[in-house]
Amino acid sequence: DAVIREKYGLPPVMSTPVKYADLIMLATERRDLGLDDGSFWPVLEGIPATEMFNVIPLAPGHAYGMFMERFNELSELRKCA
Repeated sequence: DAVIREKYGLPPVMSTPVKYADLIMLATERRDLGLDDGSFWPVLEGIPATEMFNVIPLAPGHAYGMFMERFNELSELRKCA
C-alpha cells in the first residue's frame, strides 16, 4: 500500500470519505457476490450497501476484455488531448 501511495503521489493515509466509500463497496460486494453467510463483520457495522447499483460478477475473460476495451478507448482520448 505504501509503495503504491508513494509512486502515485497519494497521501500516506486514506482520507475519511474515501475509506467510507471503500467500506460501502465492501458491503455492496458482500451483498451482491454471495459473501453474506450471516456472520458478523465488525468492520461493516453501521455501513450500508449502496442501492445505487449492483455488482455483477463477470467471467475473468469477459472482465479482461471489457477492461482492455475501456483502457484503449481512454488511451486514444488521452492522445487527442
